[in-house]
Amino acid sequence: MKHQAYEYEMLNRLTKVKTHGTVEIFKEELKFWYDVQRVTVGVWRDIDDRWRSLEPKKTNKLLLAETASSWILIWGYGLGTTKDSWFKDVRNLAGRATPEGKDLGFEIHDIPGAGDNGK
Repeated sequence: MKHQAYEYEMLNRLTKVKTHGTVEIFKEELKFWYDVQRVTVGVWRDIDDRWRSLEPKKTNKLLLAETASSWILIWGYGLGTTKDSWFKDVRNLAGRATPEGKDLGFEIHDIPGAGDNGK
């Protein structure tokens, strides 16, 4: 992340998901924090890592829905996802799971030419 203050802000937002069940992050805000032009698999992987450090149980997954200007993150305990779901599993966006939430057993960066760092 661009600055330690943004690391704290991300932790604060993820903690709100854990304690309140939902939080909103504006797209431009997230791109600014990560100093990227677009949000890529590397950003989602970092968010997934941060969520896993707060909530290590795989059943307590982090889901998100996209609006025109933001992402709505929710605590996905007991909720399923598919490729057509409005809510998406962050692990899928991070290249770690299928749209249905099944672990791939490898990460997208293990595939030659896949993924990038978002810059």
